[in-house]
Amino acid sequence: MHQVRISLTKFSALRLLIYANGVESGDTDFAEVEKILAKSAENDYRIIDTIAAVLHSPLFREEK
Repeated sequence: MHQVRISLTKFSALRLLIYANGVESGDTDFAEVEKILAKSAENDYRIIDTIAAVLHSPLFREEK
Protein backbone atom coordinates (compact mmCIF):
# COMPACT_ATOMS: atom_id res chain seq x y z
CA MET A 1 0.00 0.00 0.00
CA HIS A 2 2.86 2.36 0.80
CA GLN A 3 4.34 1.89 -2.69
CA VAL A 4 0.96 2.71 -4.24
CA ARG A 5 0.82 5.94 -2.24
CA ILE A 6 4.30 6.90 -3.44
CA SER A 7 3.42 6.11 -7.06
CA LEU A 8 0.21 8.15 -6.90
CA THR A 9 2.05 11.06 -5.30
CA LYS A 10 4.73 10.98 -8.00
CA PHE A 11 2.06 10.85 -10.72
CA SER A 12 0.21 13.78 -9.11
CA ALA A 13 3.37 15.87 -8.83
CA LEU A 14 4.28 15.24 -12.47
CA ARG A 15 0.73 16.07 -13.65
CA LEU A 16 0.71 19.27 -11.60
CA LEU A 17 4.02 20.31 -13.16
CA ILE A 18 2.61 19.69 -16.63
CA TYR A 19 -0.48 21.78 -15.90
CA ALA A 20 1.51 24.58 -14.27
CA ASN A 21 4.16 24.76 -16.97
CA GLY A 22 1.74 24.23 -19.85
CA VAL A 23 3.89 21.58 -21.50
CA GLU A 24 4.92 18.00 -20.95
CA SER A 25 8.68 18.00 -20.74
CA GLY A 26 10.49 14.98 -22.10
CA ASP A 27 13.58 15.98 -20.16
CA THR A 28 12.12 16.05 -16.65
CA ASP A 29 14.73 16.35 -13.91
CA PHE A 30 13.80 13.26 -11.92
CA ALA A 31 16.25 14.17 -9.14
CA GLU A 32 14.09 17.25 -8.49
CA VAL A 33 10.94 15.11 -8.64
CA GLU A 34 12.48 12.83 -5.99
CA LYS A 35 13.05 15.92 -3.81
CA ILE A 36 9.35 16.76 -4.18
CA LEU A 37 8.47 13.22 -3.11
CA ALA A 38 10.80 13.43 -0.12
CA LYS A 39 9.13 16.66 1.02
CA SER A 40 5.73 15.06 0.55
CA ALA A 41 6.82 11.98 2.53
CA GLU A 42 7.79 14.18 5.48
CA ASN A 43 4.08 15.04 5.72
CA ASP A 44 2.67 11.55 5.09
CA TYR A 45 2.03 12.32 1.40
CA ARG A 46 -0.79 14.79 2.08
CA ILE A 47 -1.88 16.32 -1.21
CA ILE A 48 -1.66 19.90 0.06
CA ASP A 49 1.95 19.34 1.10
CA THR A 50 2.71 17.73 -2.26
CA ILE A 51 1.26 20.78 -4.02
CA ALA A 52 3.36 23.07 -1.83
CA ALA A 53 6.49 21.06 -2.63
CA VAL A 54 5.74 21.34 -6.35
CA LEU A 55 5.19 25.10 -6.08
CA HIS A 56 8.52 25.53 -4.30
CA SER A 57 10.38 23.34 -6.77
CA PRO A 58 12.68 24.85 -9.41
CA LEU A 59 10.70 22.75 -11.91
CA PHE A 60 7.62 24.91 -11.33
CA ARG A 61 7.19 27.45 -14.11
CA GLU A 62 10.69 26.86 -15.35
CA GLU A 63 11.61 28.74 -18.48
CA LYS A 64 12.18 26.65 -21.61
